[in-house]
Amino acid sequence: YCVGHDLQRQAPRIFRTSRISGGIRQGAPAAVPVDPAWQSMLDAYFRELVPMRVTLLIVPGHGWTWRSHGSVTGQQSVSGTQYDVVKVDITERDGLVGTFAAAAPNVLVIDPPDLRLRVVEHLQGVARG
Repeated sequence: YCVGHDLQRQAPRIFRTSRISGGIRQGAPAAVPVDPAWQSMLDAYFRELVPMRVTLLIVPGHGWTWRSHGSVTGQQSVSGTQYDVVKVDITERDGLVGTFAAAAPNVLVIDPPDLRLRVVEHLQGVARG
């Protein structure tokens, strides 16, 4: 994360560095505010990130990132494919929709239903081009 001043919004903001894309422009050095209160801003931001339990179906031999952060709680077969059921706690729901979609069909989101729906909608949008 990077704390900075958003020139478009004319306000302080927290940026997730993995979401920054495009070219980087170098401008005049920024002046550091006298009393920026960055720490209180960061504390408030991270207080809002409440962990959420996600249930995934992962094909054996795949999804090692999720496996390393979660626990296998069983197995399940879907349309003839065997999956491990993996429970993972996450805090960044919005940023993971594309990540989950990219891992399909080896990693499927089962729960919560709203996250599963967003992943399905993302995949449908990609399929439409």
